Amino acid sequence: SAAASHELRTPLAVIRGAAEVLGDAAPSPPLARIQRASERMQQDLDALLWLSRAGEAPPAETLALHECLPTLCATQIDPASVVWQLTPCTVIAPPGAVAIIVSNLLRNALRVAPRPGGVRLQLTADTLTVDDDGPGVPEAELPQVFAPRTRGHDGGTGMGLYIAATLAARLGWVISLVNRPGGGARAALRLH
Repeated sequence: SAAASHELRTPLAVIRGAAEVLGDAAPSPPLARIQRASERMQQDLDALLWLSRAGEAPPAETLALHECLPTLCATQIDPASVVWQLTPCTVIAPPGAVAIIVSNLLRNALRVAPRPGGVRLQLTADTLTVDDDGPGVPEAELPQVFAPRTRGHDGGTGMGLYIAATLAARLGWVISLVNRPGGGARAALRLH
């Protein structure tokens, strides 16, 4: 993580600088998207660099998740593809880490959801859950879903849930994944 973060900082700085120069000349929706994505990538790199430094306190901010969660995830997923049920919840955490954790949970759910509206995110004062209407996870695979390089049958890389669980653990949070009795899966993130 540390080496990758270090190596990616220079090309990211070039992209951000070029986007700023182009934005001064002719702002456009595609350019705004590039700027948002590069800001998000900077947050992701900061979060991964922090993850590689054992024992170091995170560069945390006070985040009103019920207000910022769809925006934090917008560069990774289409917020309109998720049914959001957000009640007030404030945490102290690095925005990049929160975005990585939640985006990974949502991407996995969206990958298996058979229809629009098949993914629901519910946020309460201390828990975030992501439900999907997909086929669920084979029972034999459930114990390994958070292990590195554990790939499902849906085309994932096998690193998303591992990274999400590792970042969550560093923040003192816990992620679990279970099959729902009526079908589909539920990922739950307990925010301590």
